Amino acid sequence: MFSFNIFKKQQSKQNEKFIGNLGYLSIYNLEDIYSFVGESRIKAKIEELSSKATMGIRLENLVYGKEATGFYNKGPIDCMSMFLNYFKDVDIIQFLFDKLETFNEANYMKNSMWSIKRIETINGLIESFENRNKSFHSLANINQINELKAQLTYNYYFIDYHFFLISLYRILLTSKEIELKNSINSKILIDYFPKLDKIKKSLVDLNIWSINGLGNSILSALENYCANTNQTEVYSQSFEKAADEDWRF
Repeated sequence: MFSFNIFKKQQSKQNEKFIGNLGYLSIYNLEDIYSFVGESRIKAKIEELSSKATMGIRLENLVYGKEATGFYNKGPIDCMSMFLNYFKDVDIIQFLFDKLETFNEANYMKNSMWSIKRIETINGLIESFENRNKSFHSLANINQINELKAQLTYNYYFIDYHFFLISLYRILLTSKEIELKNSINSKILIDYFPKLDKIKKSLVDLNIWSINGLGNSILSALENYCANTNQTEVYSQSFEKAADEDWRF
């Protein structure tokens, strides 16, 4: 898959127009997250973390930042995953999980500044490479054009959905909120298995899939949930199919 490093120079010229009033939340049309969490909780968390090292983008840059760097190949659900890194409140977890359910394969790459800007940038790069290719024909140029065109059809929904759940289950693993855990597990049990094939394809396309298969903490959690709720027999074939396709859990 295309690395997107070539986008960085393009982005640096247009950051202020692209970033929006609420940082990446504006980019991804997720400003309702800010409204729900509330300014006071967000600012309190920023203050709490001000002297601590954080992994990835800092919360203040996520919600107020002015530099949109490296986010063309990450969608709104990935932005929601970052919120889970900072907020473990039950109501926020529930809100983000409910928000997850509003996305699907059909609508994911639409309806946001990110999706519009992404398409504009890719088409601009394709045009640039095509013009270059007219005067300097090369296999490298042709390959870059083909990779860019493939990006126009690639949908990040399934991989972003998968990694959001990875982040979510990392929290639920130690959570004592039994009602919340059971509610989420009951919905994911129905929703996750039909998406496994496309999730695996996304992991393969992005060169994340290992030749020895890949571990899946989501399946592990669902397997435990089934055992605890006497549903193992109902879903045994789904777990067996996942194991046959090299998911390790």
